[in-house]
Amino acid sequence: GRLKNNLLKGPQHTFGVEQGSVFMRVVGVDKDAIFDDGYHPYSGAGSRYYGTNHFFGDGFWSWMIPINPNSCDLSLGIVYHPDKVDPKLLNTQEKMISFLKQNHEVLARLIESADGINDFQHIAPPLGHSSKTYLSHDGWYVIGEAACNWDPFYSTGLAMAAFQTTTVAECVRQDLCQVHPAKLAGRIHWWNATVQA
Repeated sequence: GRLKNNLLKGPQHTFGVEQGSVFMRVVGVDKDAIFDDGYHPYSGAGSRYYGTNHFFGDGFWSWMIPINPNSCDLSLGIVYHPDKVDPKLLNTQEKMISFLKQNHEVLARLIESADGINDFQHIAPPLGHSSKTYLSHDGWYVIGEAACNWDPFYSTGLAMAAFQTTTVAECVRQDLCQVHPAKLAGRIHWWNATVQA
């Protein structure tokens, strides 16, 4: 989107939602001692560690996602609304850990049990975006999260990608079949309007 000057930022383009995010990769977590011993006779056979976990608070939500089943590395992050959580409370690794200690102690304990932290990132608001156009008349397309994302929790990009991939394939098919350019342009206009609705 950036290369084509196609991104639209700000709450007026993301259904009124404005957010920021912080995240890190936590390496070598002691999952058995801190989070889960793997034995839950009343809730299934698998360890809860291997699922995507979400935690909620006032004006923010957090995630904990195992990156690789053969390692004890986690993706850990927070998406926050700046009108509820001041971005200055989360703009460093130390502040993020302090915030988690106050709001989700189990996540702070996981970080403290780790061998290390890699890849800390803070993305100040606005996190979300949409696009001016999704299907271009000159043969480029944006789909999924690249096209529109206003809150990663809802996985809108995945749902949109399922619809848009079919649409892009149809555009390519019609172009290869040499559908009249005016007819294809009309269809592209209609498909863009449908996605933007």
